[in-house]
Amino acid sequence: MTALTIISTKIRQIDGLYSLNDLHKAAGGEEKHAPTNFIRLDQTQALIEEIQSAEMQTAFRAINGGTKRGTYVCRELVYAYAMWISAKFHLQVIRAFDTIHNPADRTAQMEEVRKTFEKQYQKLRKRYDYPRKLLEQSGFVSADGKYPARLNISMLANTKAFISPLMHLLNELRMDGHDVSAPWDEFIAMREALIAADKALERIYTEALQVNFRAASTAGNK
Repeated sequence: MTALTIISTKIRQIDGLYSLNDLHKAAGGEEKHAPTNFIRLDQTQALIEEIQSAEMQTAFRAINGGTKRGTYVCRELVYAYAMWISAKFHLQVIRAFDTIHNPADRTAQMEEVRKTFEKQYQKLRKRYDYPRKLLEQSGFVSADGKYPARLNISMLANTKAFISPLMHLLNELRMDGHDVSAPWDEFIAMREALIAADKALERIYTEALQVNFRAASTAGNK
């Protein structure tokens, strides 16, 4: 006998019949949805009679004592009870039965879960390789003309030419589903500060050249 669980509630079974009391619990346990109220309905009585006469099977059984006390019904009445409660609960019951009565679908669902888990596991195992040689970029040379240039403020501030390994690493982590918003904002702030500092140094250098030029001109005129 295959176990049936609906919204984390295990539905007891006896001789192929399902506990309406457990279904009532799974649906929220409201008094208006009590199994006795459902069984008293004219349409429920008509359905029970039709199932037992046409299908030649037991549709309904009441147990008044013992550990399995309660109302038990066939699958057709389970569907009818769920639909009587709400469309949402009806759909949940249908899907629960589909899971246990369609093993192929269940296997497909389990395979999908396995693939999702494997994908997440591979992300955890992924290597992020950014060796130091990535800083040896052909567009930059040191002050004495040697290559490669050492990492310096001018390189870091040159956002058009310098290829930032840090930026690429953060982007790769973000694409893989990691939340890197804090280090990303820190990186952007540091880069903007470096750009501002590089421009300030350039202005100071330019002004120093102008002062030296004026001083030299004044000395030459004397």
